[in-house]
This record gives sequence, C-alpha cells and structure tokens, in this order.
Amino acid sequence: MPASLRAAIAEVESKGFTGHWTLTWLEGRAIAELDAGWEVFQDRSGEIIARPFED
Repeated sequence: MPASLRAAIAEVESKGFTGHWTLTWLEGRAIAELDAGWEVFQDRSGEIIARPFED
C-alpha cells in the first residue's frame, strides 16, 4: 500500500468500516477500494481523497 494513502485508509477504518481493500493503479495513481463502499485515491493535483463510492 502506498504510504501516501495509509493515513486516509486508517481514517476510514477508524469510522468502523471493515472489509477487504483492493489496490489498483489508474494512470499511474493508486486507488484503494474497500468492499464496504469506500475509495481512497490521490487526485491529479496530489490531494488524497477518501469518500464513499460514487455511481
């Protein structure tokens, strides 16, 4: 897991969301997806985003 995403992942887990994380790469950026419906990723500007999945 990239170090840049770890704090945001820990924050999601601290809210009580559990499950399995899947790490994928898109256009050179990591995307971590929790099967409980959350995603953590780094946007194009470098900001780390943690949010529920969007349809």
